[in-house]
Amino acid sequence: LKPGLIASIINGSNIAGTLAACAVGILIENYLNNIPYSWRFPFLFGGLLGALSLYLRLKVSETPVFKMILKQNKILAAPLIRVFKDSWRAMIITFLTGAVASSAVYLIKVYINIFYSNTMNLGSKIGLKYLFYSCFILMISMPVFGFIMDKAGRVKTMVMTNIIAIFLFIPIVKTMMWKEVYFSLT
Repeated sequence: LKPGLIASIINGSNIAGTLAACAVGILIENYLNNIPYSWRFPFLFGGLLGALSLYLRLKVSETPVFKMILKQNKILAAPLIRVFKDSWRAMIITFLTGAVASSAVYLIKVYINIFYSNTMNLGSKIGLKYLFYSCFILMISMPVFGFIMDKAGRVKTMVMTNIIAIFLFIPIVKTMMWKEVYFSLT
């Protein structure tokens, strides 16, 4: 069992959704921008994905392990209370770690497009492209670090990634503000 890799793939799939939304935004900005109702296309696409998700949820069967637990009537009446009672320390650590990681992901998913579009005045096309690049790197790096976590251990990996994040955060943000970097990449 590889819990780090499995959990990171689940989180990476969340980023894949943002990546898909970004790709739709780039397509609309580049090819359908002159159509006044083009802003509705992502909603139609999302509606189709929602219908597909509902179909899959209704048609896909439960896992064999869950079916076995259900058959043996071993489902807990109040599982959340048991987690609070038995594993409160691990839950607090998980909550705090998730809050830090989610904050970083939120900054990437929300701030990059706004920063390049509005603050740097480079336009929404450039903002969406940088968001696409950032989300792609984030999506790929999650399973890589999940794999490393399974090999090196949870604590070592979390300490290493937090140290890397602390030392790289300010240089990355400072580099984002240099218009020369953008112009040298285009």
